[in-house]
Amino acid sequence: MKKTLSIFSLLTLVSSVVFAGGIEDPKASSTMAMMKKDNKHVKVFYTGKTDANVQISIFDSNNNLKYSEVVRNKDGFSRPYDLSYLKGDEYTIEVKDGVNTLIEKLNTKEVKSTFLSQIIKLQGQENQFLVMATDKEASSLFIRIEDEDGNVLKEHADVMDQQYAKLFTFSDTCKDCIFIISNGKGEVLAIKK
Repeated sequence: MKKTLSIFSLLTLVSSVVFAGGIEDPKASSTMAMMKKDNKHVKVFYTGKTDANVQISIFDSNNNLKYSEVVRNKDGFSRPYDLSYLKGDEYTIEVKDGVNTLIEKLNTKEVKSTFLSQIIKLQGQENQFLVMATDKEASSLFIRIEDEDGNVLKEHADVMDQQYAKLFTFSDTCKDCIFIISNGKGEVLAIKK
């Protein structure tokens, strides 16, 4: 029940915004939404007050139909779609209920992260660590250091201009500490030292 309520709350908030990108049709209804889970998986959400036949179609970059189905809607639904079995990188997903249309373009090509980080324990020092990170696109960095029990030892936020380095010193030995480093783009790296 809680999960269903969350989905319908999400649909209410989504209105004319699609999480994976912009809506191609500005008249798209707030009763339809798509959420990109990762590069190869998308979920379609639909709510309707009346019975409707909802057609979901997937086209490749040459506008060739690759998949189509009609879902008889009574109260709404959410359906996952796995694009990993399709060949190619660019697809268009179209959802129509006879009144409204939602069109979303997706690129399934794997995007390599440019966010890298390394932790170096200074030789001969039990309590000093050099945190280094690089990211050509991020402008900020957040570092949280936890002990093996999950207690937060240090937190530090800073600006970043492609490269970053900072020395962290602990009053006690930091054995099996976890360095959680995140950039302003939502990417997170966790490194145990």
